Amino acid sequence: MHAVENVLIVGAGMCGMSLGVALKRAEIDCEIVEIRPNLTEPGTGISLQGPALRALQSVGVLDHCIVRGFGYSHFKACDAVGNVTGTVDLPRLLGPNYPATIGVLRQSVHEVLACELAALAVPIRRSATVKTLTQDNQGVMAEFTNGAAARYDLVVGADGMNSLIRDMAFGSENRPHYTGQMVWRATVSRPRDVDCRHSYFGPTNKSGFNPISDSQMYIYTGAKRAGAPALERRGATHDFARFACRVWRGARTCSRRNTYS
Repeated sequence: MHAVENVLIVGAGMCGMSLGVALKRAEIDCEIVEIRPNLTEPGTGISLQGPALRALQSVGVLDHCIVRGFGYSHFKACDAVGNVTGTVDLPRLLGPNYPATIGVLRQSVHEVLACELAALAVPIRRSATVKTLTQDNQGVMAEFTNGAAARYDLVVGADGMNSLIRDMAFGSENRPHYTGQMVWRATVSRPRDVDCRHSYFGPTNKSGFNPISDSQMYIYTGAKRAGAPALERRGATHDFARFACRVWRGARTCSRRNTYS
């Protein structure tokens, strides 16, 4: 008999779905509540390195994620004008049969985890979230926004940066605050010779591109912006669109140069 036998996971992102798979495999009953009607992820790509790959392996979904993504074990450091200043080998924490890192679409990871949850028959309450939590010596009573209620041994908050569960547990004064840095990403086609992450280091910012599948990569730039992100989104989007076009053309030029040299 487990000390905890019935768990509510609030949030069906990567963390919440991974935990659901892990608990079910450990024969602990669980269910997930997700405020969105569908298990979709609007983000672009993500880099998953050694510890994340190890976590995905521990719940039995790593191989599926690798098939959907693009694995590599080094990255190229470049200066601001495009010169490669060094190639850095990345540690293969899972051994020689696995890459050190994979680039992959966030939605692809979500789909892999959602399929595993369905195969394990983990229930998901959609279009609802927690309204109230009442704790006593026997566990936690959760009331949901759709009017339902249920009792659990444990409630886990996996509901993202603006976590409702964190507010309930620790107060709204502990919410995250904007620190002055923005990262912009866009998904574009991948030239065939782009086989690892390229990072371009300027005096104040970093940019580059990262393969996420056989046919795609994402390009990114990090910028310091003192104002609130929502207020500057239109101007920043225009700046990033111009940058994205230059990076994509540069990647294709690099690919052709490598092909014909």
